[in-house]
Amino acid sequence: MKKKIKVLLISQFFWPESFPINKIVKSIDKIEFIIITAKPNYPHGNTFKRYKKKGLIREKFFNHSLLHVPVIPRKSGTSMHLLLNYFSFLFSSIFYGARCLKKEKIHVLFVYNTSPITQILVGFYFKIFFRVKLVTWVQDIWPESVTATNHAKENYLFKIFRKFCHKIYNLSDVLVLQSLNFYKYFNKYKIKVKKIYIPNTSNIIFSENRKISLKKKFKYNIVYVGNIGMAQEFRNFEIFLEKLYKKKKDIKFHLIGSGSYKKILVQKIKEKKIKNIEIYPYIDNKNLYSYIKQADLCFLTLRDNYIFNLTIPSKLQNYLYCKKPILAWANGITKKIISDSNCGTAIKPGNINGLISAVLKICNKKIIQKYEKNSKFLYNNNFRLSLVKNKISETLINCTK
Repeated sequence: MKKKIKVLLISQFFWPESFPINKIVKSIDKIEFIIITAKPNYPHGNTFKRYKKKGLIREKFFNHSLLHVPVIPRKSGTSMHLLLNYFSFLFSSIFYGARCLKKEKIHVLFVYNTSPITQILVGFYFKIFFRVKLVTWVQDIWPESVTATNHAKENYLFKIFRKFCHKIYNLSDVLVLQSLNFYKYFNKYKIKVKKIYIPNTSNIIFSENRKISLKKKFKYNIVYVGNIGMAQEFRNFEIFLEKLYKKKKDIKFHLIGSGSYKKILVQKIKEKKIKNIEIYPYIDNKNLYSYIKQADLCFLTLRDNYIFNLTIPSKLQNYLYCKKPILAWANGITKKIISDSNCGTAIKPGNINGLISAVLKICNKKIIQKYEKNSKFLYNNNFRLSLVKNKISETLINCTK
């Protein structure tokens, strides 16, 4: 029996926070992972209660070692709070990692690169430290993701920052891209690192809790699960709801999640006394399957922005895992996937009348049943856990040869 390879995974966000990488690590039995991550504080911004003690916290994630390093929490998610959060992880993970892992035999470095890009610098430090290859799974493209969420503006300094980010990407030996459209960006800027396409799988946990029920259900219930922030197109959403209710009163939206735009949206809905929406607090990942399964459709929205049009939002895989038709306010690769697979309908973000027409058309039992079958087929043939984990395993093992 071959000895397992040992992979050092750098991921600022990991269990008990809910991210797709958790499911991947749990499912791979050919690799022993050591994970360096931050003390959990996403999405609410405050460190989880049982992780508040000082210093490093070690624990097990199934058969893998998990190191929670101290960081400055992201708090309300302002630019300053995020900057402090990102850089505290950079320094803390190097400091504690170098002390704790100096006697370990690491075969390859793996960075799960959501924002921030500075996680790759941690990976590069340990690449030199252990003299191994570095694989980076790109989830968000920097620095464009920073401007897309209004944390920075395009100017001369930003162009310098872009060049710096591109140099960081070039520190990797392999870039794993979560979207085929990411090739366009990296080829445009002549980033010549070897690239492989591996999409995300779902991070939804199967759990049918029959005690959980959507509030005040209508004939057709449309569920949104995820962030309600600047990356999503919720501007004028209350106007859409108001117009939809005038045309058809048996359709209801259920928004589950948190984010920087949520308070604004809730206030607008209260002011207009809109009846066809229910807004829920953040719900633990283990209960999301039960909520999504009660939906007739699932809603997805992304701002119409160059970088977001290249990105596959992870909630798409979550909805497909639950075999749900997709109603999307999105462009780019997301719209293409939905259209090509015929698993729902996608309308240009901000087009209120177009979204109303799409909702009225799709809220039909026969159409919903057809889309459900196509969603199941799309997930099983493209995003199934076994497919994704095998590709990740193969990529990491190949980097040890």
